[in-house]
Amino acid sequence: VKAVEKANETEGGGTVNLLVNAVLQRSEKVALDGDVSLNTDNYSLIIKTSASVRFPSQLIGEFVMKEGGGIYLWDDTLGDYKPFIYARKTADPSCDSAFFSNDSVTIKLQPVQSADRNAYDMTLISGEFKVNSSSNSGNPHRIPGGSKLTISKNATLNVITNARIRTTGGAEIYNDGKVVIGNATLDTNGGRLMKGVFEDSSGRVSLPFVYRDGYTLSGWSDGVTTFLAGATIDVPQAVTLTAQWRIGYSGDPY
Repeated sequence: VKAVEKANETEGGGTVNLLVNAVLQRSEKVALDGDVSLNTDNYSLIIKTSASVRFPSQLIGEFVMKEGGGIYLWDDTLGDYKPFIYARKTADPSCDSAFFSNDSVTIKLQPVQSADRNAYDMTLISGEFKVNSSSNSGNPHRIPGGSKLTISKNATLNVITNARIRTTGGAEIYNDGKVVIGNATLDTNGGRLMKGVFEDSSGRVSLPFVYRDGYTLSGWSDGVTTFLAGATIDVPQAVTLTAQWRIGYSGDPY
């Protein structure tokens, strides 16, 4: 905290580098000026309070949110910081965070080149990341143009009931873990790159596009019916939808 405060006071800011694993306790709220960055290097920072930044690119490295901790981003409309990722056992959509969890979650942030300063290159390393359904959270919200969101094998992206997220301006999602939209669990069946609208609207699920080298997506199958990507379907109960492929790439349908 003292290192961040010193960087904030220094003309031109600078980068604060972690030299050991560290914990931000509940009493240690921290806010980085726009010209200050924090790099965990080969270590990790556990956040049990609020860590506030102007832009996601100010944070580099591995961060763990738990026990009411979260990363907050500046919102020009509000003229204040608002939660971006928040973790607390009792968290629900009223927490107003774009993503929230009822357990600890771990992410990794890397530098990104984009005209959109809100863009990020973020890997969900572990935990369940719920996309908020609260309109105040930015839902329906977009992944900023130029962003890359990677879901690791130990992580879940859960678009909860009445929530929505979409890729815009070249933003991409790479899935190596689990994607859930409402009652639907998506099995990408060898595909990894995903784009489009991920939405549940009172049990109606919008299906995103998924890509696999050398193949073209035929649709998503529940074992009986195959639904086209981009379609919105009724999913009243839990089901797994599996990507169906045909050999040969015939262009990007999205």
